[in-house]
Amino acid sequence: MRRRILSLTTCLCLSISALTAKSLVMTLTDGTLVYYLLGGDVNPMLRFVDDGVTVNTDAYSFSNLKNFYISLTDDPNGIEHKLADAKVSFSHHVLAIPSVDAGSVRVYSVDGTRVHPAVRSEAGFLFVDLNHLPQGIYAVKVGDTSLKVVKNN
Repeated sequence: MRRRILSLTTCLCLSISALTAKSLVMTLTDGTLVYYLLGGDVNPMLRFVDDGVTVNTDAYSFSNLKNFYISLTDDPNGIEHKLADAKVSFSHHVLAIPSVDAGSVRVYSVDGTRVHPAVRSEAGFLFVDLNHLPQGIYAVKVGDTSLKVVKNN
């Protein structure tokens, strides 16, 4: 009974927190951080079991779990925004990046699949055209830096 009340309380807190939170963060005893996005179409399902917790299909033993929390600030996508300082612009589904080599630009969809948008170089800028790609979130990697781009139709 006590475990059921704890589970219900946790689920209620997660539901309320998910309205404004970015992610559920699991900290493992080895220091690894595991992120689960919140607020999308499908939120993670958290269940307490005999000696641990499951999130969706991932199982964590209490002995391997240091803590878990709901975060408003942790960014689980690992995408840096250093390119913003380089006067990058995104207009009409075209990303303009100053002074880079076309071979150093890679674009990935939100599921990690590499996509190949049209790329052209002109007047000291590299133009990455996302017009033919479907609506969604894309990670644009330039060298060792990444930028998140949201394409709406």
